[in-house]
Amino acid sequence: MKEIIEKTLKGKNIKVTQSEVAAITAQWESFQKLKSGFDIANLDESDIALTHNLGSDCRE
Repeated sequence: MKEIIEKTLKGKNIKVTQSEVAAITAQWESFQKLKSGFDIANLDESDIALTHNLGSDCRE
């Protein structure tokens, strides 16, 4: 996963440090875990939204 993220960012000329790549990789993996939970849940009657605001501590 890390290699794919680095390649994608490099292709877009986005320079990141190794610690930033590690953080992005960890975030991506956590999103994938959340997504797998939604795949098995019955959401036919649910109205939900998932947002991610970097650096914020917003609880609305």
